[in-house]
Amino acid sequence: MIKKLSIAAVVLTSGCHLEKPYVYPLDIFIKDNAPCFAVPADRQKKGDLVLNRGVIISRLTGGKWVNIWHSDPQPPFTIIPAGQCVSYPEINWQPGDYSVLMTIASERDDEKFRLVNTIRLQKNRAGYFSLQNIQQLHD
Repeated sequence: MIKKLSIAAVVLTSGCHLEKPYVYPLDIFIKDNAPCFAVPADRQKKGDLVLNRGVIISRLTGGKWVNIWHSDPQPPFTIIPAGQCVSYPEINWQPGDYSVLMTIASERDDEKFRLVNTIRLQKNRAGYFSLQNIQQLHD
């Protein structure tokens, strides 16, 4: 019995090795004084469209990540043209640390990817935001 549990523990802790990564970095930059989220060029070929299947935004509050906003998980999904970003003006952005998870799919919805990044938003005296990537996954 102990031998079976040990084998199971080794298998579970070794992780799953997929041919392709499941999570990719999300590009985030400031546009119109708010974070704007873009699909990295290596995830989207020129001229191709991707579907934004949903976004979840969390904020670090009191040492814990708290979900503060999410997009509607139901169709119709927003189309993101290559080289463009998506922002959410309904979010009341404040200085702090944010984690953003976006799920995208190919235009035919046959290939899906998760994009993630963690940023620190700072505001200067004039009220303009700047951001710093504090964690980003790499291929």
